[in-house]
Amino acid sequence: EANANTSSVPAGLGNPGNTKDKELDELMKLIALELRSDTPKSSRDNDRIPENNSKQFSARILRPISKMFEAKGSERYIGNPRVRAWIVHGLRSRDPTVSGGVCRLLTRCVENQVSATALLLEPNDIFLAMLTNICDADIEISVPASNLLREMSKRNKGVASKFYTDKRVFTAIQSGELTEVRLRTLELGASLSVSSRDGPKPYFASDLFKTTLKLVSRGPDTWDPLLWPNALEILGETMRTPQGFDKVFNGSSVFQRFLKPRKDRLEDLPLSDRLNLVHHLALSSRRSRQLAWISPLTPTGRRIGAFNNYSDGSNSDGDRSSGRSSNENERHGDAYSVLTAALETCQEGLASSEETVQAMSSHGLCLIATCLRDGIREVTDSKGEEEKLSSVEQEPRHASGLYEMLKKGLLGVAEIAGTNSSGQAKVASLVGLANVIGNKYEDKNDVDNEDSRILSTLHELLVNRVSVKSIADSIQSPFEDTATAGYTLLRNAATHGWGLEAIAVTPGFIETLLDREKGAGSSPKAHEWRFATLQALAKTLRIHKGSERYIDGPTKERLLTFVRQGPYYKERAAPQVKVATATR
Repeated sequence: EANANTSSVPAGLGNPGNTKDKELDELMKLIALELRSDTPKSSRDNDRIPENNSKQFSARILRPISKMFEAKGSERYIGNPRVRAWIVHGLRSRDPTVSGGVCRLLTRCVENQVSATALLLEPNDIFLAMLTNICDADIEISVPASNLLREMSKRNKGVASKFYTDKRVFTAIQSGELTEVRLRTLELGASLSVSSRDGPKPYFASDLFKTTLKLVSRGPDTWDPLLWPNALEILGETMRTPQGFDKVFNGSSVFQRFLKPRKDRLEDLPLSDRLNLVHHLALSSRRSRQLAWISPLTPTGRRIGAFNNYSDGSNSDGDRSSGRSSNENERHGDAYSVLTAALETCQEGLASSEETVQAMSSHGLCLIATCLRDGIREVTDSKGEEEKLSSVEQEPRHASGLYEMLKKGLLGVAEIAGTNSSGQAKVASLVGLANVIGNKYEDKNDVDNEDSRILSTLHELLVNRVSVKSIADSIQSPFEDTATAGYTLLRNAATHGWGLEAIAVTPGFIETLLDREKGAGSSPKAHEWRFATLQALAKTLRIHKGSERYIDGPTKERLLTFVRQGPYYKERAAPQVKVATATR
């Protein structure tokens, strides 16, 4: 194509009599000339553009060609041989400005033109050049090509599957390759399993998933200490879908192997690595909304829904035709064991003298408790069911015992949140407890059952353990992260009746919040957070019975007026009138 007759109008480029098409044809002639001058005759198909020519290529072709791709109907140019030659030539450049610029132009085209993805796939010259860039060691070349692939995979089926099975990708994830290249390629595969139109199933059959699972299952690598935590991060990305969570938690033994109760451990992972496992398990559960594994924690011992069974060939909705199987009871047994180990690990971390470990432990416990709060909304009672849940009937003390372990751990988190410090452990504890309590006005599908009432009592106990006075000190902190964390907990507590009461009975606190000059604190966003807290208080005042016992009429009216006026209201000073005086 680079040697094509530049005086002819390429087929499919429109009517030569049209002014805009004439302009575009001139651009096409420029491309053909530049391709011919910049490409070495001996290696036009395989070599990248030499470094000394890439700047000229960028200036003379990349800028003018962008006009063509911004035009309406620009996807029709992708099928032209000259344009395809330019695209491949640009992707092969060693200059990230050129190769990345080409990828960004194509990404905009894919976002705006329906048929662009299909044209980039067939013939596969452009797609193969993209894959070569994705597997490149230079991150500035790799990332734009990866972003282009992500956009293409969202719009057309088959894109992600082609990526999973390509030999370049298989080579890039082998142990002899650079760790950065391996991890970037594995991460891209995991993210495509979540976002692509192909869904997660082709990914589970790929070497990308098998390699990720193998790296995590092997445990930390003494030769490359960053490999295992990064592989675990990638596995957590895979678990963001219901199918992914089930495939990893129930279809493999990763968590069951490394998270074992203390009495069953033959060897220990380092504490920070076990806390990392807890974090990814609980976070993935929340993201995927797969909460059946949290059932052993329910205060009353009732199960939360049923395990989906994606990994053994049942349909994607997890429906079963014959009730709960013994396999599901085994899964609940595994979940009990994993939860026991997770709670023991977090309690061990809370007792650590290291600030980072304490923060990780607080975060892990609060994530588990938040999963429990979310799962309570999906609790199903076993009474009246044809097949009762044997584990619930035979071992009710297990559920109660685990709940007491969780409660003890959360009270430890509240102790850290109430300390007079500004460290990361305090910040993690304040934010974690805010998530555990939740914002009543943002939470959906709120339920009223025995479990939810027990949790509400626990939430009130946690805030009282931290103390509103300590939270008030936090929001006045000069450190932004501490002040923001304090306001987050305070705002969420204010959405509950017991929170309103705790705030109201703290001497002088509401008066401080209503002080527009000094009450918000020194944090840059303190006024916005203070306003959000007062908004929540005002709403709770209107719906909570008996609020007048804690907040008198004048104070209530001042609070409502504050909310009406907004966070940045300032009273206008009375105009000063100068009085003229007679002078001699």
